Amino acid sequence: MAFPIWERNWLGSILARIGILDTVAAELRVLAPRFRVLQLEQFDGQFVKGIDSPVFGPRAFTVDVTTARRKRTVSLLHL
Repeated sequence: MAFPIWERNWLGSILARIGILDTVAAELRVLAPRFRVLQLEQFDGQFVKGIDSPVFGPRAFTVDVTTARRKRTVSLLHL
């Protein structure tokens, strides 16, 4: 499952990143690429397709989640 995650940067601006919930590996992966406004259109398990900033100068994008740089990974298992 892919979904947007909103964060504040060091200037206080809000930005979006793509979160990938992997139920098999029991982890949440937050990808490094940043977006202004994130509209996710399609996720097939490897590629996330969407539009960045759909209101102000929209830009289509495709991210390969298997090769995209990660900002962080959170384990969902409690030992």
